[in-house]
Amino acid sequence: MVATVIKVADNVEIVRWIEFPNSLLLFLLVPGDPESVAVYVLGRTQGTWYSVDFEDEQFGGYSVIQLETLAKTFGIRRLGRGGQFFPGQQ
Repeated sequence: MVATVIKVADNVEIVRWIEFPNSLLLFLLVPGDPESVAVYVLGRTQGTWYSVDFEDEQFGGYSVIQLETLAKTFGIRRLGRGGQFFPGQQ
Protein backbone atom coordinates (compact mmCIF):
# COMPACT_ATOMS: atom_id res chain seq x y z
CA MET A 1 0.00 0.00 0.00
CA VAL A 2 2.83 2.41 0.77
CA ALA A 3 4.50 1.69 -2.57
CA THR A 4 1.25 2.57 -4.33
CA VAL A 5 0.88 5.98 -2.66
CA ILE A 6 4.53 6.79 -3.38
CA LYS A 7 4.10 5.90 -7.05
CA VAL A 8 0.81 7.81 -7.39
CA ALA A 9 2.38 10.85 -5.71
CA ASP A 10 5.20 10.93 -8.29
CA ASN A 11 7.86 8.97 -6.39
CA VAL A 12 7.99 11.08 -3.26
CA GLU A 13 10.44 10.49 -0.43
CA ILE A 14 9.28 9.40 3.04
CA VAL A 15 10.69 11.78 5.68
CA ARG A 16 8.64 10.48 8.65
CA TRP A 17 7.01 7.05 9.09
CA ILE A 18 5.00 6.58 12.29
CA GLU A 19 3.11 3.33 12.83
CA PHE A 20 0.11 2.75 15.05
CA PRO A 21 -1.96 -0.44 15.46
CA ASN A 22 -4.78 0.76 13.17
CA SER A 23 -2.99 3.31 11.01
CA LEU A 24 0.18 4.64 9.46
CA LEU A 25 1.20 8.31 9.43
CA LEU A 26 3.56 9.43 6.65
CA PHE A 27 5.28 12.74 5.93
CA LEU A 28 6.10 12.74 2.20
CA LEU A 29 8.52 15.05 0.37
CA VAL A 30 9.03 15.75 -3.32
CA PRO A 31 12.77 15.13 -3.91
CA GLY A 32 14.63 18.40 -4.49
CA ASP A 33 11.88 20.56 -2.93
CA PRO A 34 12.40 20.96 0.84
CA GLU A 35 9.16 22.98 1.13
CA SER A 36 6.91 20.23 -0.26
CA VAL A 37 6.23 17.96 2.73
CA ALA A 38 2.65 16.69 2.96
CA VAL A 39 0.97 14.42 5.52
CA TYR A 40 -0.93 11.24 4.72
CA VAL A 41 -2.65 8.79 7.05
CA LEU A 42 -3.52 5.21 6.13
CA GLY A 43 -6.54 3.76 7.91
CA ARG A 44 -5.43 0.13 7.96
CA THR A 45 -8.85 -1.36 8.65
CA GLN A 46 -10.35 0.28 5.57
CA GLY A 47 -7.17 0.40 3.51
CA THR A 48 -7.93 4.06 2.80
CA TRP A 49 -5.40 6.89 2.49
CA TYR A 50 -6.30 10.34 3.86
CA SER A 51 -4.51 13.56 3.01
CA VAL A 52 -4.20 15.97 5.94
CA ASP A 53 -5.07 19.61 5.18
CA PHE A 54 -4.48 22.27 7.81
CA GLU A 55 -6.69 24.78 5.95
CA ASP A 56 -4.05 27.47 6.31
CA GLU A 57 -3.77 28.47 2.64
CA GLN A 58 -0.19 27.20 2.46
CA PHE A 59 -0.34 25.43 -0.86
CA GLY A 60 2.47 23.24 -2.09
CA GLY A 61 3.50 21.77 1.24
CA TYR A 62 5.66 22.53 4.23
CA SER A 63 9.24 22.17 5.36
CA VAL A 64 9.97 19.33 7.78
CA ILE A 65 10.47 21.89 10.58
CA GLN A 66 7.13 23.58 9.82
CA LEU A 67 5.38 20.22 9.83
CA GLU A 68 6.96 19.19 13.12
CA THR A 69 5.68 22.45 14.62
CA LEU A 70 2.18 21.86 13.20
CA ALA A 71 2.28 18.29 14.47
CA LYS A 72 2.92 19.53 18.00
CA THR A 73 0.44 22.40 17.76
CA PHE A 74 -2.43 20.33 16.38
CA GLY A 75 -1.57 16.97 17.93
CA ILE A 76 -1.27 15.33 14.53
CA ARG A 77 -0.09 12.06 16.04
CA ARG A 78 -3.60 11.67 17.45
CA LEU A 79 -4.80 11.34 13.86
CA GLY A 80 -2.61 8.32 13.42
CA ARG A 81 -3.89 6.73 16.60
CA GLY A 82 -7.36 6.50 15.07
CA GLY A 83 -10.40 7.25 17.13
CA GLN A 84 -13.06 9.31 15.44
CA PHE A 85 -10.78 10.32 12.56
CA PHE A 86 -11.46 7.05 10.77
CA PRO A 87 -15.08 6.36 9.85
CA GLY A 88 -16.47 3.22 11.43
CA GLN A 89 -13.55 2.79 13.82
CA GLN A 90 -14.07 2.58 17.57
